[in-house]
Amino acid sequence: MKAIKNILFLSATTAAAITMLWTQAAHGLTGDLVAFLERAERMCSPNRVLAITITEDGKPGGDAAEAEPAKSLAIIDPGAQAGEESDGENHRQASMFFASGSGDFRSLTPLAWGREGKRHRSGDRSPQNIGVDDPLGSSDLRSIDFFPFWKTDYAKTIISDQKPGEKTVSIYADEGRPYTLYVITFDTEKLVPRVIRFYRDNFRNLVRIRNDDGYVMVGARPRPTKITIRDYVENTTRSYHLEWRELDSSPQALMDLSSFATAPLPQ
Repeated sequence: MKAIKNILFLSATTAAAITMLWTQAAHGLTGDLVAFLERAERMCSPNRVLAITITEDGKPGGDAAEAEPAKSLAIIDPGAQAGEESDGENHRQASMFFASGSGDFRSLTPLAWGREGKRHRSGDRSPQNIGVDDPLGSSDLRSIDFFPFWKTDYAKTIISDQKPGEKTVSIYADEGRPYTLYVITFDTEKLVPRVIRFYRDNFRNLVRIRNDDGYVMVGARPRPTKITIRDYVENTTRSYHLEWRELDSSPQALMDLSSFATAPLPQ
């Protein structure tokens, strides 16, 4: 039944893409939509050094006597360096460090498309490449969940639905991305996503849904305290609780490609 609902939703979205794109342009709505999405980009872009303690929610009916789940750590730095420039120059950019609660995985990735980061697993002799759409350790979270990955020129973008407090937008992904279409429901007051649907290869292949909830203000931005990922490829649904805090400074050893794999974690 859920699969049928997803197909029906996509059919409506595809039909809207045919009929609404020209209508919006004719009525001058495209400029308003672009301005809205650019404001959402800024609201979701890193602006402070932040630490996030991440815990996967327990499964309903689980054993209450089980040990407390391990807590993963993420650190977002709006001015750290990760990845390598093709021209050899060192540019400071937003980056994210991640360490799994089990202690067997670390990564340092740029918070932008176009460059790879590095990850290190237990037993690796040296760090290996990781993309921003690759899973972080054994979790279903990815680096794209922490920056406005939908950014484009919005030439092929339409409003799919609109109601008080929210706006659903269909954004056709740039070429070279692992997805074809993003359907994003934004909170129009907070200017942040509530629900994101990811389609791959074609407009009938829904592969991932992300739900953000429980927003709190941290670093002058609304941040979700709960993220739920429905992965249709792996047939899993997993939820994560996020505790955000602002840091006075960036832990430089963790935000450096030469030392992130072995540097001590902050207490």
